[in-house]
Amino acid sequence: MTKKLWNNKELNEENLVDMIKECIKNNWRNSNLFRETEIACEIIACESYEGRDEDVEYILEKLDDGATLVDVENAISNGEWYFMETETWKKNIIKG
Repeated sequence: MTKKLWNNKELNEENLVDMIKECIKNNWRNSNLFRETEIACEIIACESYEGRDEDVEYILEKLDDGATLVDVENAISNGEWYFMETETWKKNIIKG
């Protein structure tokens, strides 16, 4: 059985990125995510960085059927991630 996102689209990189970009387009309106998660999602969806494929692969593995961005937040809440090495992350999170 193929896992799907909450919107019934197949759980894969393209659909995950599309879901994130839709939220970005709407300026994260009504988001209940931490700002750090929104920034991480923006980096994952919009930037090319070393280790991005590994980040995405791990996130997809951690998500269950019906996943939302809250589930992405839970998946990335622990551990070290390649997106944490990007200038965008350092500028917005580390330097605050």
